[in-house]
Amino acid sequence: MDFKKEFTDLANKYNLNYQYQDFKNCFGGNWWVYTHSLYNDSGCFTIHCLPQRGEVDFYFADKFSTDRKELCSKAINVYEVEKEIWEKKAKIWFFKNPFYYWNQDKIIKTLIEVINVSIEKNNEFFGIKIK
Repeated sequence: MDFKKEFTDLANKYNLNYQYQDFKNCFGGNWWVYTHSLYNDSGCFTIHCLPQRGEVDFYFADKFSTDRKELCSKAINVYEVEKEIWEKKAKIWFFKNPFYYWNQDKIIKTLIEVINVSIEKNNEFFGIKIK
């Protein structure tokens, strides 16, 4: 899955800005982080990826920044928004898939669906208002 293309398409669809950033030598060592940020005047939603550990975290900031720490000012739990979509996607037939949350592609694909549904219902997603 091409994350950059998916987020660029989402940004174009809802008149948002999109920015991909790489951060090297994070956490006082040889760690690198990359981020995908969707933003406008009402805030910035950032996906923070630490590939060495397979971690994906989600954050809200009041505004976009090129400083990683500023982007990560407020952690959010995206799995609580449109919970029924997450639960449905995490199942294989009637059973919960224990490996679903380990697959970044599936998480991002579901996240994009959740963002689309949230915008259609509420004209906002994760605190970012769509004009």
